[in-house]
Amino acid sequence: MQFYNQVEDTYDTYESLFIESQEPFVNTAYKEIIEMDGVPLSKLVLGKPATVADASNTGYTAPATLGKICLEAKEKLGYVLPGFFIW
Repeated sequence: MQFYNQVEDTYDTYESLFIESQEPFVNTAYKEIIEMDGVPLSKLVLGKPATVADASNTGYTAPATLGKICLEAKEKLGYVLPGFFIW
């Protein structure tokens, strides 16, 4: 499953990426996918645009910010992501 070209400010916080996604993309945060759909964390890979230009001004999260978000998920939820990709 791949989501891209979402509206601005989607999946750019710990809460929206890992806990609870917002309209119009409900039930697509990591915790929701794992708990509601039974997809194991080991099957979920996080992808983000490499630059603002690659994101058409939506979806980009600076690497330092994304690192902090993922560290928070590790500390609070025990999530260690199996992989990342950029485009």
